[in-house]
Amino acid sequence: MNLKISVLLVLMIISNLCFAQETISINNQATLQLPAGAVKYTDKKFIATLSETFSGPVLEALTKHIYQADGIIFRFVINTVVSHKNYVPDKKASLDAVFMEQDVSEDGKPQHQYESRIRVINGNEILVYGFKESGRYNFFCLSKDRKIVLMGELETKPEYSTKTAIVFNNLLESIKFSK
Repeated sequence: MNLKISVLLVLMIISNLCFAQETISINNQATLQLPAGAVKYTDKKFIATLSETFSGPVLEALTKHIYQADGIIFRFVINTVVSHKNYVPDKKASLDAVFMEQDVSEDGKPQHQYESRIRVINGNEILVYGFKESGRYNFFCLSKDRKIVLMGELETKPEYSTKTAIVFNNLLESIKFSK
């Protein structure tokens, strides 16, 4: 059997095994699908660390939608926004400026680990960004009507990157905003 076909079949099987789906709602403004068995993440040490910096509504927003499944931690925050036509490209430019500056070795040479791109999935503009091989996948998703933004992060051990990439793409494809 052709090697490309074998790899494709293995990826399809992993995708099906990794992503039996469970739908969750984020503040009744959006839904998305996580792997089956996803549970609320209640690591008290993590929440205590956040509470050293944040309080009140900000702390609640940062800790309200944290889930864990299959060794992956999922964090989501949703907000209403007043956006303009270049809202996502402008967000990309500002994040690129910050993170590319950090993407250098000790001797000042670029490491080329930071990457970002804009995707359109189901009519939603999505900025995907992060550092290669870090075990973190970040996104910033603007609704079709440009009124709601869903921000999220998946975090896992770098050695799980293939599985996490599949879960991440499936999650992005599952995002639906309420009307």
